[in-house]
Amino acid sequence: MFSLEGAWYVECVGDDVDHSGVASFRQLAQANADESVVFAWITFEPKAHRDQINEAIFAVPRIIGMIHANAQPSYSKRLEYAGFDTTVTG
Repeated sequence: MFSLEGAWYVECVGDDVDHSGVASFRQLAQANADESVVFAWITFEPKAHRDQINEAIFAVPRIIGMIHANAQPSYSKRLEYAGFDTTVTG
């Protein structure tokens, strides 16, 4: 959906997320052994681009239906998000 609005969306399912001696993605997500860890990110142009795309996405009826509290799966309580500046490209 985001790519249709001009952003680049990537979603990955954990394959090698359990490591001893460091905080693993499974620990950070508080995932049980029978759960998968999903990591995703969206690349926007400047923040104004992000704001424009978010406004368009959250006006889509299907998305509106998904964000109602009763429609969200339980794992959404463990959802984290943040913004980052690019420091290295290659």
